[in-house]
Amino acid sequence: LRFSHRGVCGSVPGRPLINSNDGPMTLDIKTTVVFLKERAVLEAKAQLEAAGHTLVPFHPPSIPVVMRYFVRAVCVDGGSFLLRKLFNDIVDPILYSQVVLFMIPLWLQRALAYPAKNDKIHLSLIEVLIAELRETYADIEDYRGDFVVMMKEQKLDALLCPPQVMTAPKHNVPARLFAACSYTALFNLLDFGAGVVKVTEVTAEDDRKLEEEYPSTDPWYRLVKESCKGCVGYPVAVQVAAPPYKEETVLRILRDIEIAVRGN
Repeated sequence: LRFSHRGVCGSVPGRPLINSNDGPMTLDIKTTVVFLKERAVLEAKAQLEAAGHTLVPFHPPSIPVVMRYFVRAVCVDGGSFLLRKLFNDIVDPILYSQVVLFMIPLWLQRALAYPAKNDKIHLSLIEVLIAELRETYADIEDYRGDFVVMMKEQKLDALLCPPQVMTAPKHNVPARLFAACSYTALFNLLDFGAGVVKVTEVTAEDDRKLEEEYPSTDPWYRLVKESCKGCVGYPVAVQVAAPPYKEETVLRILRDIEIAVRGN
């Protein structure tokens, strides 16, 4: 998203006018369209285009690589810190599978990662040495810099994208679908400001397409497909994210989308 700054004083602390000024404030909004959130992103795209904005595709760099950084940063000590915190309270039975993973010795986790393809993101990415941890944080800083440079080169101020791989899941699903966090984990790792706003709802046509077109080629696909069945009427949202110190820009875009959806 290329912010025009029309009518906005750049020296104002907090730049409140970005959030309060009326009228089109952008020239281009970059989108990434994936899986079940495609219609919501496209509807938000159409609403922003109707307000005078132009939208074009954008592809974040090296997502599989950055998810490796994310898992290593979260589990810096092999999960020992998280495990201690969990054992200080009553552990939700839904989390038992993750708790068991943290209890497995690191060398065994990595050995199990080879045959357990779909759990590889859990098992093979955990830190084992302080040197690896130091390298991971250096890699994260490099990725943050590269991401922001890519946005600056394309004169972007914000991104419009899905916030999740699926609709609001049942209570027992998130602990079994770790990869779904990637849509928000990316911006957490980047230290970007981000927010979510409702755009539409699941329709009967969405439900039909889910049954007929969504893949069932691995356990995670099948879990998503099963969890999203019969969700007609559930809210579907989009996510807006921007680099640090541009939180007002995020709020302004969210506000524009919300006004377009509500019609006032």
